[in-house]
Amino acid sequence: MDLLTLQQHGECNTWKHWRGNARDQVLGLEVVLPDGTVLEGLDTLRKNNTGYDLKHLFIGAEGTLGVITAAALRLVPLPRARETALLAVPSPHAAHGLLQRARELSGDTVLAFELLPLYSLQLALDWIEGIVDPLASPSPWYVLMELATPSPLDDLRGKLEAILAGAMEDGLVSDGAIAESERQRRAFWRPREEQAEAGRRAGWGVGGDVSVPVARVADFLDESQARLSGLVPGLEFNTFGHMGDGNIHYTMRKPPEMAAEAWQARMPDLSARLTEIVAEYGGSFSAEHGIGAEKRATLARYKQPAALDLMRTIKTAIDPAGLMNPGKVLL
Repeated sequence: MDLLTLQQHGECNTWKHWRGNARDQVLGLEVVLPDGTVLEGLDTLRKNNTGYDLKHLFIGAEGTLGVITAAALRLVPLPRARETALLAVPSPHAAHGLLQRARELSGDTVLAFELLPLYSLQLALDWIEGIVDPLASPSPWYVLMELATPSPLDDLRGKLEAILAGAMEDGLVSDGAIAESERQRRAFWRPREEQAEAGRRAGWGVGGDVSVPVARVADFLDESQARLSGLVPGLEFNTFGHMGDGNIHYTMRKPPEMAAEAWQARMPDLSARLTEIVAEYGGSFSAEHGIGAEKRATLARYKQPAALDLMRTIKTAIDPAGLMNPGKVLL
């Protein structure tokens, strides 16, 4: 069965890391509109071109247009085979080359491709109990790569070893380890999955959840860090995330010698400059986390005027009294 209707207390048992964005997984929605009308849209058709695709109005609208009460989701089979590797790479440019090679040679079975700087690994080692570095020596950057397939007939280990052998010959990978057990696979994932907690313990910096075109991630990281360091010399960067879809969790932390008061004064400007650079690269200042109340002014500045006007028109048409989650998304 590859479809599931989620009711109020329903749940799904699918892959831990979904392939793609939420929009790609939703086939239909049931939504209660501001006037009490129930939009019954739990269709599970893969092809349906009968007018507007209304479900996409409500995904990402943050409750400003209606209340989603049920969803029909596209599910995929659980993987029967999985191979995970933690790899040392010299730069984000090398990581991008490895991503291209892995997608091509694996038959597009790359389930996860996470880019982490040395700062991320060290942060986890410093603040989270039980984390160890499985590699012999530090690397400026790391890639956590996972191949997965629902078919037990695929030789994922053979594919992975062939990809890594060629990548090491070409200088894209300098060292690496392949998980030999589920326990080791989870250990490889822990530094990535504990970044939020490690960051909380270390003290939050300033930054954002941003995305840029996949082909431009490496250039974006190089240029943004150079320009932001020009504003505040000695900045520490924790820039990690889903390189496979261009999504980077971008954090800047105070230089060790900088006074806390001076840092507080510079944080708003650094955040604004980061958003400007993201826009220059054709990216998004909110890849996953939405707009809410905090980012409404940023949305008003960077969203195309025609798109903002259309969003306001839709909001007024569906919720003329402004009942649904007021004060969010739109100014």
